[in-house]
Amino acid sequence: MRQSASSLTVTLFTDESSSNSKGARLTKLPDDRWSLSWLYENVPRLSVRDSSDRHCGAAEVFIGENRGEEMSGEYFTDRLTQGELHFTEWSPRFFGNAKSAIASSDFEPPQPFIDTKRRSPQPESRRAISP
Repeated sequence: MRQSASSLTVTLFTDESSSNSKGARLTKLPDDRWSLSWLYENVPRLSVRDSSDRHCGAAEVFIGENRGEEMSGEYFTDRLTQGELHFTEWSPRFFGNAKSAIASSDFEPPQPFIDTKRRSPQPESRRAISP
């Protein structure tokens, strides 16, 4: 998931395919959680297209405001399939495919994107990077 001042995109990788959002929205809910919802197109690798067709779908995950909470939610597709999504780690890096993400040791417990209750600066945790 990437957000800038003018856009929000969601990209999901598996060993067999990649999904790219066609539209995404971040919404503040009445209970102070956040909802991230998106429409996507999933494109399987050529080698698996005989068993997995290109398809479209929609997904929504909920984001708590407590450090360490996972993002979780559901998805459904135009192939009439559905399932659950659970994101238990995050990385500040952007990955171009599943293989590079799986090989990375750059993942940490989740952190909320927005902390609306924070009034004083909190200490940052820093990770040393070797040259």
